[in-house]
Amino acid sequence: MDWTIFGIVTGVVVGLIVTIILAIFKFGWKRILVRLGLKKHIPSLETMQQQTADTVERVEQKIDELEQNLREGFGQDIATALDGVVRRAGEERLKNLEQAAVLTKNNNYRDAIPYFEASFEPNMSPSERMALYLLIGNCYHSLSDFEEAEGEYRKAETAAKEENDKEGLAAALGNIGNIYQTKGELDKALDYLQQALKIFKEIGKKEGEASARGNIGVIYRIKGELDKALDYHQQSLKINREIGIKEGQASALGNIGNIYQTKGELDKALELYEQVFKIEKEIGRRWGEANALGNNRSYI
Repeated sequence: MDWTIFGIVTGVVVGLIVTIILAIFKFGWKRILVRLGLKKHIPSLETMQQQTADTVERVEQKIDELEQNLREGFGQDIATALDGVVRRAGEERLKNLEQAAVLTKNNNYRDAIPYFEASFEPNMSPSERMALYLLIGNCYHSLSDFEEAEGEYRKAETAAKEENDKEGLAAALGNIGNIYQTKGELDKALDYLQQALKIFKEIGKKEGEASARGNIGVIYRIKGELDKALDYHQQSLKINREIGIKEGQASALGNIGNIYQTKGELDKALELYEQVFKIEKEIGRRWGEANALGNNRSYI
């Protein structure tokens, strides 16, 4: 946000504080200014109102681009981190996050970490700290540095509990579960992911629920419980279709394809991989296209 806009308010209507100006905009501001004897300032304030709208639109566009870059870098289920830290970002933090987002989009996770770390500020809320811990943890996870990733996710868990941030807590628990899955500790992984799923369902966070169901499905596939795995992935696919998350749809379809491949039903698997390729091409995710073409079992 360009805060110099509020300097215009001061110059145009001396003595009126920002909150009054905003109230004037909201509740018939022209009529109020006329009654205050400030009719001559209406053209200036109309210009200011348009400048404010234009600035807000530019900031929203920046944030949308940042969100897309992060989503491409990490896949689905980054909404919690985005809500926690991006939407409340000041100019300097937004610059750091923009740079980090571009780096993650290009898979330069190690180079992105310092920019995420530089986004910490004094007096940040626990939810904002939680969000950055999640993003940093995702970088380490993508680098296969699971010990560092778990450390960041544990910090996120603590920060979420500090502010009773249920969505943040569910995201942290889910990520810790994914770490245990990578370590081969499947029962622990399942416990954390079920906790995350329960919270996501309670608060109505569909994207988180879909991601948790998909990750639980992966664990059941590894355990050899293919019917359970298939059920969880189909539920994940249904939710992702309902909310229009293309990355999640590709992930779920790929996981379902992996199950049919394991069952030896190769024609079904191939059909699903072709659907994945179509989606990945549509959203411009090259590594996803490569996985789909190679029938790679990495859709988690």
